[in-house]
Amino acid sequence: MTKLLISAIVLAITMEVAVAQTPNRNDYARAVSFLNENVNNKKAFNVHVEPNWFADSTGFWYTMFSKTEKSYYKVIFKPLQKALLFDHGQLAEKLGVFLKTGLDAKNLELGNIKYVNKELIEFTARGKKLQWNTKSNTLSESTKVKEEPYPLEEKSLDGKWIAYIDNHSRNISSRHDGTTS
Repeated sequence: MTKLLISAIVLAITMEVAVAQTPNRNDYARAVSFLNENVNNKKAFNVHVEPNWFADSTGFWYTMFSKTEKSYYKVIFKPLQKALLFDHGQLAEKLGVFLKTGLDAKNLELGNIKYVNKELIEFTARGKKLQWNTKSNTLSESTKVKEEPYPLEEKSLDGKWIAYIDNHSRNISSRHDGTTS
C-alpha cells in the first residue's frame, strides 16, 4: 500500500512539473526575439565589427550601427587617423538624384564597397555599380567590367589552356579556338 501511495505522489509531482513547463506563444515569441538577426544591430549594436582591408594595406574601413544611423568609417595607419569613409550627406544627395529617389544620409544601403584608393570608392546601390570620388564629391557609374572567373576553372601558366569541371568530368579547352579534350 505504501508503494502504491509513494508511486501516486511521484506521478502527481511529475505531472505537475510537466504541465508547469509547457511553453506558450509568449514564450516562443520571447525566445525568437533573442535570435541573432533580431538582436544584432537592432538591440545590441556593434557586437561584431568587421574590418575591410584596403588592397594597398594602408588601412581598413568598417561599418558602425546605432539606433538612428549606419555610418562608414576608415582608419588610415600612417599617420594614424580615424575618419568617415566619405561624406554621407553629399553621397546621399548625389545618389538620390542619380537613382531618382530620396535617400537618408544616416541609413545608406550600400553593398560591395571597395576602397580603390584615397580618392575613389566603388560600391553598389540598388543594383547599380557606382564610383564615388571623395576628393571632388562626384558620383559616376562604374565603367570597369571585370570578368568573373568560373569558380571551377583554372588557366594554364602560359594562358593558352583552361581546365574546368563540367558534369563531374575534368575538361581542358584551348582559349584560342575553343577545342576541348
